[in-house]
Amino acid sequence: MRYFEIKETVEDSALINKIANAVAKWMYKNKPAEHPVQTIAQLTGIKDTPLSKLRITFDYLSKDTAAEYHREHDGNKPLIVVNLEDWHEGDYASIAEYVAHELRHALDDVKFKGKHHVSYWAGQDKYQQPKNKDEPYWSKPSEINARVQQALHNIDYIKRDNPEASVKELWPEIKDMLDELKLTEYPGYERIVKRVLAYAEKN
Repeated sequence: MRYFEIKETVEDSALINKIANAVAKWMYKNKPAEHPVQTIAQLTGIKDTPLSKLRITFDYLSKDTAAEYHREHDGNKPLIVVNLEDWHEGDYASIAEYVAHELRHALDDVKFKGKHHVSYWAGQDKYQQPKNKDEPYWSKPSEINARVQQALHNIDYIKRDNPEASVKELWPEIKDMLDELKLTEYPGYERIVKRVLAYAEKN
């Protein structure tokens, strides 16, 4: 398998979180079920980004998921579907977190232009496996990458709630959050930590 070097940047992650928050805010100001498919630019007003033309809609899904990303298939352009079944009034942060997860999948697809891929940082550990091998889906590099994006989204909230605290002081809470996202059980964990800390320090 060939590995394509695509490096995730703090700027990319911050953009994804900005868009995810804008989508969640839009949901609380509107009635999502009454709106047809729109682009990210139309919905949020955030233009001239790699994700601005990505389509997004809202529907009631039978799956136990807050949102899902549909890759381009049979002429259908990429689409994020936010699950209205999983949407609860006041659950702004949760919706934004899961939209951020799906936006990361979408941005990875944009960067790799549809090629079979893993991200660069995960690709270095070609044979990485989770300690719990009963959950192979969680060990896919694209899924690890999307959960890292969730972590970065959550860091914004942790820092907001503790404005005077240093990143070092916040580390125990950040570490617990990484545990919850199943990000501490991979050989590439040290690289994940570096990425998380770089985001926390810069943003």
